[in-house]
Amino acid sequence: MSDPFVYALDFDGVICDSANESSRTALLAAKAKWPHLSLPSQPQHRFPQPLVEALRTVRPVIETGYENVILGRLVAEADENDLQNQFIDPVMDDWPALRDNLMTEWELDKDELISVFGGVRDGWINDDLLSWLNTNKFFPDVVHGINSATSPVYIISTKQTRFVQLLLNHNHANIPSENIYGLEKGSKISVLKELIAMPKNAGKQVMFVEDRYETLEKVSLSMLGQPLQLFLATWGYNTSVVRRVADKHPFITLLDLPTFVNKFQ
Repeated sequence: MSDPFVYALDFDGVICDSANESSRTALLAAKAKWPHLSLPSQPQHRFPQPLVEALRTVRPVIETGYENVILGRLVAEADENDLQNQFIDPVMDDWPALRDNLMTEWELDKDELISVFGGVRDGWINDDLLSWLNTNKFFPDVVHGINSATSPVYIISTKQTRFVQLLLNHNHANIPSENIYGLEKGSKISVLKELIAMPKNAGKQVMFVEDRYETLEKVSLSMLGQPLQLFLATWGYNTSVVRRVADKHPFITLLDLPTFVNKFQ
């Protein structure tokens, strides 16, 4: 009998705890974009820990990696002794509006920021691959769960595919390269539609696990009636407030890490 499920997994916040790496890359990328900033210019340099922690704190509001470049400059220009009021609170209050305002004010181009952020990562990887890999940590038992899966597993990420592939290989997660859909493969909604339309997935439910409520809400609205189940990863980059909101959503199920891992068995 054919397995009735297909798993579609977000990467950052579901499989990989990448916040420490993305925070450091944010500062490096901001320095590369705006050399006047008082920030480290190389991965081996000392990173100001208050800035790294502040960037980790606001991680739940970030949708795509390029936004980190903007945050890197914003946190660098804030008073290190008042990061809560000058950085964390404004970002957490309404990041999309603040992001768009800064994009206009600083005359920024999204594609350029994607290139800067990815280029800084590439430079780190080329100079010191092991330290980059080790700055990213996979959540406990996730690899064992994935490798035990009897159903197909796909990755749908806003991280560029080459970085996802490197980390999966390093952590010995057995996911075929053709099952990895990174940033350049399109939106998560378009990828989910593509998975559902594949003849080999006909008649199967797609189990989509994501740590951003906003993403799940968009999917629920645009793909109503599709063979799709939506799960919010409670161990990922979201807050208790967001989890309470998600818990009331009729089409979203809260999922904790042990249950997630056991689903593959």
